[in-house]
Amino acid sequence: MSRSQYGVAMVEFVIVVPLLLIILFGITELGRALYQQNTLYTALSTGSRYMARSADIVVADTNSCTKVSTLWDPAEAAAMNLIINDSNGNPLIPSLLKATAEIEIDAIPFPLPKTQLDGADVEDEWVCVITISATTGFDGMFTDPIIPFTGIKPFQIMAETEERYIGR
Repeated sequence: MSRSQYGVAMVEFVIVVPLLLIILFGITELGRALYQQNTLYTALSTGSRYMARSADIVVADTNSCTKVSTLWDPAEAAAMNLIINDSNGNPLIPSLLKATAEIEIDAIPFPLPKTQLDGADVEDEWVCVITISATTGFDGMFTDPIIPFTGIKPFQIMAETEERYIGR
């Protein structure tokens, strides 16, 4: 009976190790995806904060936000640099440099409801809100597929942020 058990441990090892490796790689890639998602959101928040505090780049009109192009374009370029690069000029997420990455910066009008102390409605004040959204591919450890031996393809990470324009 004991002679027939000699190879059982090795067969079990050969069956279990690939499954454990797939789980290990999956957890690692999930952690990297969450890290890149958080980094992207933080970068967009920094960019929107910069744009919201850039002086005189937007003029708030009723139902519209007019961009002052001579001031908007340099501010947008500086915000893009804050979003894409760290303080040393290295990319925060390498996939943001690819042609498939999409970063959109815009100023949209938003009604700010007002009421008087007696509860009577007053005409809404229109403010500008800076919105930044980004979509880029996940930059994993493995190129294609994302987890070896599974056929799972890479996916997109997205983030979006808004900040009220202050302009001071």
